[in-house]
Parts: sequence; structure tokens; C-alpha cells
Amino acid sequence: MVTGFLFYWVVMTGVAGVIRAQTGIVLDPFKFNLVMLWAPAALISLGGLAGVVPALKAYRTDVAEHLVPIS
Repeated sequence: MVTGFLFYWVVMTGVAGVIRAQTGIVLDPFKFNLVMLWAPAALISLGGLAGVVPALKAYRTDVAEHLVPIS
């Protein structure tokens, strides 16, 4: 997430400068917005949930059964 915010800062700083130069509209990319708090938390939670099903499947797998040669 820190890398994502760094990328956001670099891109938005450049884009805000271009938009201001071409249209005269001033954007403030560093103005507080609530989405900057809940979006990273939601993505981290979603990533954690994505690992639950494979983890449960791996936990229920009998390791000794899969170590026996098939032939």
C-alpha cells in the first residue's frame, strides 16, 4: 500500500500540473478524502479472504496419502 500511495503521489502530481497548464483547473490531489482510508483496508481484507479457501483446502488434504508412490 505504501508503494501504491507513492505511485499515486507521483502520477497525480504530474497529472495535476498538466491539467492546470492546459485548462486552468487546479486539482489538489492531497486533499483528504475518506476513500483513501477505506479502499486500502478493503483491498487488504479482500486479499486475506482470497487466501482462506485455498488454505482450508490445503489444511484438509491428507499429506501421507499424497506421498505414497502411484505405481
